[in-house]
Amino acid sequence: MTDILVVGGTSGIAAAVIDHYISQTGNRLAVLGRTPTAHQGVVYEGHLDAEQLDSITSAFDELDSTFGSFDVAINCVGIWGYAHIADITNDDLTRMCAVNLTGTIATIREEATRMAAASTGSIVTVTSAIGASATNAGLGVYAATKAGVEAFNRSAAMELAPLGVRLNCIAPGPVETEMTRLPGETNVERERRLGALVASGRIAKAAEIAAGIAWLASNDVPYINGIELVAHGGGFGK
Repeated sequence: MTDILVVGGTSGIAAAVIDHYISQTGNRLAVLGRTPTAHQGVVYEGHLDAEQLDSITSAFDELDSTFGSFDVAINCVGIWGYAHIADITNDDLTRMCAVNLTGTIATIREEATRMAAASTGSIVTVTSAIGASATNAGLGVYAATKAGVEAFNRSAAMELAPLGVRLNCIAPGPVETEMTRLPGETNVERERRLGALVASGRIAKAAEIAAGIAWLASNDVPYINGIELVAHGGGFGK
C-alpha cells in the first residue's frame, strides 16, 4: 500500500492527480486544501490555506493524528497573476509570494521533515514553464515565485538525498484547467489562443501532467532527484 498526500487544490491538475491514484488499487489518499474534494476514495480531507503559515502547520499536525505518515506528497499550490510592473499592487505582490513561494516552501518543509525522520519519501511540486524556463511581459512576479520554488527544491534535494528523500518539480506549459481560461472564453477559443504558442500545436490535458507527476514520484526512477521536468509540448511561447 502506498500512502499519498495531495496538497493545494481539488480541481485542475490536483483533481487529475487524485483521479490517477484513485484508479490504482492499493493507494490510500489524503487531500489538504481550501475546498473539499468531491472525489470518492479519498481517505482523509483537511483544511490548508497556503497563504497562512499557521494553517499549514496546523493542517500537518492534524494529518499526523488522523491519517498518519505518507510515502508520496504532491504539491499543487499556486495562484495565477498578470500585471505589468507599474500595475503591480502591494496586495497582489504580497499574496502571490505568500501562496506561490512562502506557502509552497513551508508545505515542502512539513513534508520533507516527516519523510526525513522515516528515511524515505518522494515529493513532487508543480511549478510552471513560466518561471526559470520561459516568461512573458506581465508575468514577472508569477515567474519569479515559480523559479524560486525550483531553486529551493534543488537545494532541498541535495540536503535530503542522503536521508532517502527525493524532491522534484514538474513545470507544465498551458494545461486544460480553469486557470488558463480567460473570462467568458470557451474551450475552443482557449485551445486556439494557447495552442498557437505551443510547438505541438495544442495545450496539455491535466491527466497528461498527472501521469508525469506519478512517474516522478514513483519508485521506478529512484535516481531522478532535484530536477524540473518541463512539460510544455516541445516548446512554449514561440
